[in-house]
Amino acid sequence: MRLLIAIAAGVLFAISGASAKTSVAGWTIGLDDNRDCQATYSYKDADDDDAENTVVISLVEEKGRKVPDVYIILAYEKWDWEKGEQTKTDVLVDKKLYASGHGWISPSKNLLISKFENQLDRFVRAFAEGKTLTIRFADDGEEAAFNIPNVGQALGAVQYCQANKK
Repeated sequence: MRLLIAIAAGVLFAISGASAKTSVAGWTIGLDDNRDCQATYSYKDADDDDAENTVVISLVEEKGRKVPDVYIILAYEKWDWEKGEQTKTDVLVDKKLYASGHGWISPSKNLLISKFENQLDRFVRAFAEGKTLTIRFADDGEEAAFNIPNVGQALGAVQYCQANKK
């Protein structure tokens, strides 16, 4: 739980632009407060009264593992989650099912965060050409869709960052 909160704090720091290192295909690539590499994409959704949306993909190295875990943080200004609230969703990339019944936790009212453990290669293959990431909530079937343009380039840049960080 502490790790999730620390990552979420890093996300908020990144969203503010304070840790921006470089831009790749519209994504901001850089290190968070824990020195984990991440890609951040923020936009206003014209189809949703210009609601602010942010997608963060972070690679987090765990001791004893050769491959970093993937964390996704989704921010949507109209969400109203309780801190620590948990939910299950299906995760879809361009309407193709990637994960079913996947768990998310909310570190604050506008954020959801999820860990994809030992899935880096599978994740990159599934997301590389993706344009939309959708989560379908298990409890009511409602969907939240997030734009992820050029995510393959962003993932490549995050992997490069991870391999070359000092």
